[in-house]
Amino acid sequence: MAHSDGTVSITVNGEHKRVAAGLSLADLANELGLVPEKVAVERNLEVVPRSTLKDVCVEDGDDIEIVHFVGGGDHPAPIVDDTWSVAGKTFRSRLIVGTGKYKDFAQNAAALEASGAEIVTVAVRRVNVSDRNAPMLTDFIDPKKVTYVAYAGGGPALAALLGSQVTAGISGYSEFSEQIKAGKLRALAVSAPARMPGIDTPTLKE
Repeated sequence: MAHSDGTVSITVNGEHKRVAAGLSLADLANELGLVPEKVAVERNLEVVPRSTLKDVCVEDGDDIEIVHFVGGGDHPAPIVDDTWSVAGKTFRSRLIVGTGKYKDFAQNAAALEASGAEIVTVAVRRVNVSDRNAPMLTDFIDPKKVTYVAYAGGGPALAALLGSQVTAGISGYSEFSEQIKAGKLRALAVSAPARMPGIDTPTLKE
């Protein structure tokens, strides 16, 4: 229920806030100095598709989590001069660049450009809603040109996958099993040496 001043009480990334009743999630992101297209939003433990952020309004008592990408991962693979495909996308380079070893996002972007890689591994973390000027990795590495793979497991990575913020993720099968069974996610491969019982998913070697 809205307060007498026309506001509602919500929690954003663990911080209590009062915002105007009827405010959309996209407008909330804008008020926080964020670009809706660059974040993933979870509302009351349910991921909100990015395409609907402008249509979903906050309600009193909502628990909102807003996450984005930060540097993470340091597992480069060798370059091979042929194409390969995964999740419906074809790549020329087999080099996967980790983003956790650089001093800042600008250096990371320069290294990525020099390498010719088309995939980066990233961690997913809460947006700092107290600092509107904090830089984001997506300001330096365009996700329309480079494929982001969230290597971290847990709720934030799941939110990024379901919110179409990343194309693919790497984690334990149990973390994503319910979404896979519900048809919201598709398992591409398992890293085990043989197929797992009861799971119709090929191994990486296959």
